Amino acid sequence: MPADTMTEMILGFSVIMGVLVVYILTLAARIRRAQAKDEFSSENQSES
Repeated sequence: MPADTMTEMILGFSVIMGVLVVYILTLAARIRRAQAKDEFSSENQSES
């Protein structure tokens, strides 16, 4: 009879998915921050 490892599989899958979600959220925040910084610097260059 094989061992019942369903709970470990679900736990591992949850950890992997959690890490992916955190990574995607931080990536979106970094992109948004970079776009705002780029917009700010292009506004400053057009005034000069």
